[in-house]
Amino acid sequence: NLQIDTQPVTPWMRFVTMMGAAALLLLFAWVVLGKGAIANLILGIDGLYSKSKFQLVVWFGVLMVAYLSTLWLRFCYSANLLIGTVQIPANLLALSGLSALTFAGAKAITQTKQDRVDAAVAKGVPNAASLYKSNVKGRLPNLVYDLVHDDNGNVDLGDFQMVLITLVAALTYIVQVFMFLRALDLSVAVTLPDADST
Repeated sequence: NLQIDTQPVTPWMRFVTMMGAAALLLLFAWVVLGKGAIANLILGIDGLYSKSKFQLVVWFGVLMVAYLSTLWLRFCYSANLLIGTVQIPANLLALSGLSALTFAGAKAITQTKQDRVDAAVAKGVPNAASLYKSNVKGRLPNLVYDLVHDDNGNVDLGDFQMVLITLVAALTYIVQVFMFLRALDLSVAVTLPDADST
């Protein structure tokens, strides 16, 4: 019988590693993008916080923390022999693809709205700017407000559900990865835990 070697990893080591991966990711973003640019990653072209970009940033962060933590622990617990060969499962790739598709679609919708307003203003239509009510010249972006309100400033149930489901799913996945790392698989290649297909 072929037996795969596993190494137990303490909860404290897993916690420190995952927090370190998150800190490293934030530090990299700060160095490359500059101060305050992390928040700018989720600003839409209308100057308000974008729900689709928020979703993309959350899942990108979760995936990077899981990936970097798994890489580091495998490297440390294999006497520095195992590096790389950590694969991302299909559902996580699909999730990232859906987020990217949502982002592209939301950007196109926002740009179309703005183009219509610009065309109406150019034609001299009275009060044309009010056609696009999420006009940011009148208010500053607010993360929580923007994520759960529509372009007209009304609370949107669909937006609230999307934000809540994204956060619950991301937190659930982080806990799943934390449990996955408790018995470190030292085979040549491993696959990160899959996201629930639901």
